[in-house]
Amino acid sequence: MRKPNLIVFLTDQQRADTMLCGGSGKVHVPNLYKLASGSVIFERAYVTQPLCVPSRASLLTGMWPHQTGCTKNGISLDPRFRTFAELIGDDSYHPA
Repeated sequence: MRKPNLIVFLTDQQRADTMLCGGSGKVHVPNLYKLASGSVIFERAYVTQPLCVPSRASLLTGMWPHQTGCTKNGISLDPRFRTFAELIGDDSYHPA
């Protein structure tokens, strides 16, 4: 069985209303528009922390920032915490 493709875009400081699929066209990104037209778009999304590093660590691990130790920017995720990229069994994923 073929594994589905999974692409997660994490942009910094981009509001939903800057993209055409979010109701506006303030940013001209035709390839992202094309990708979005055949994708799942979450209209309501919430983060565990307003800072990018703790929020991304939570997204990748499914854990709260206080559990991973990533409670502010500039802290690396401890390698003992496995990310969903590792857990889905992608043999081509090799963390640095």
